[in-house]
Amino acid sequence: METLRKIDFWCGAGFLVLAGWILDQSAGFDDASRSYPMFLAVALCLLSVSMMVHAIGNRSAAVVSAEGTRILLFGPGAKAVLWGLWTMMLSAGIGYLGASFVIVAGIVFLVRNELRWTDVLSSAGIVLVVFCMFYLIFDVPLPVLDFVENLIG
Repeated sequence: METLRKIDFWCGAGFLVLAGWILDQSAGFDDASRSYPMFLAVALCLLSVSMMVHAIGNRSAAVVSAEGTRILLFGPGAKAVLWGLWTMMLSAGIGYLGASFVIVAGIVFLVRNELRWTDVLSSAGIVLVVFCMFYLIFDVPLPVLDFVENLIG
């Protein structure tokens, strides 16, 4: 049971989940593009498993306290959940602007523990600047809703 309190074990488990997702996503690429991300995903899988095995056998590995768990859950854990939510919103067809605004405002809320109107406006501004830079200037095909595309022309 002590293994489940070790930081390295849970980091390895998180990296293993990430590697599995990358492996799944790269399988959908064409033949010329899939080999490199698949290689990196397999390498990350192997490193993750070795990290977990090492944590199981290491008696002196750092264990998580209640305060450490709270910090991990509400810090990097919450941000990882937000980025996963961003990916799901993009997959659902919400579009770049709406999904990115929700995530940027959510991260600002997590950092400040409050969300003021200036935070909402600055989050919207950041998303709009990044959108204009990549979609309009660099011509990167970002997922946009039809009415946004008609509005831009």
